[in-house]
Amino acid sequence: MRELLSSSVAKRRNLLTEQTNAVRLIDGAGDGLPGVFLETYADKYLLSTSSENIPPPLREWLHKRQVSCYVKRLDQHQKESPSLLCGAEVSEPFLIFENRTLLINDTLSTFQRFK
Repeated sequence: MRELLSSSVAKRRNLLTEQTNAVRLIDGAGDGLPGVFLETYADKYLLSTSSENIPPPLREWLHKRQVSCYVKRLDQHQKESPSLLCGAEVSEPFLIFENRTLLINDTLSTFQRFK
């Protein structure tokens, strides 16, 4: 699993530039990791999973990244806010850009809406 995680992220790292700091790094089954989606927003991660439990290798891999990572479960019937999985809590707003277009200027409230 660690190899799949690292290779998935490596394939998309070059999409992160000064003009774009929001990218889906892991795209579930397309990357051989069904039910696992990882997005980065200005060097902060949001992990979305279809399972209640995060596999230990995934949890360990995320901890080693040393970034703020929030997690939410993909469930259409139960909407919950993301919770902090590892790293520092995000307490200040930050900017997200995609191809120089400002997408969100208060991501903390967006993370709260994702939860």
